[in-house]
Amino acid sequence: METGETNKLNVFGRLLLGGSVAGIIAAIINNLYHLIYSFVSGHGFTSLINFGSITLGSVVPAIIAAICYFILSRFTYKATRIFVIITLLLTVLTFAGVLKSEFPDGFIRLIIPMHIVAGLSIAFIIPRFVRK
Repeated sequence: METGETNKLNVFGRLLLGGSVAGIIAAIINNLYHLIYSFVSGHGFTSLINFGSITLGSVVPAIIAAICYFILSRFTYKATRIFVIITLLLTVLTFAGVLKSEFPDGFIRLIIPMHIVAGLSIAFIIPRFVRK
């Protein structure tokens, strides 16, 4: 039988794995979208948006979100519901910052879908790594 501390470490490890998986999936989809969008639209924005920035911008938030989920799960049994709602709200709130700023033509059509992919990946993949 596992002790409470061992169980917490197992849950934390599964959540970090879930965050990594969510981030990698989002990074793959977002990088493919970037390639397709650049080819179709002619807007690459390679000085701002490239493989590295897309991958880091997908993986790092997912790992941070997994840590936040772990902390949240220590305080409530409704952690999954709260986590999904907060993640989706934060995803929508990122649109406000993007839409209020001045960007080159086509930039918003490039990054809004990437935010959606990352947010959905985080919201729905990370909690699956806790369920038994």
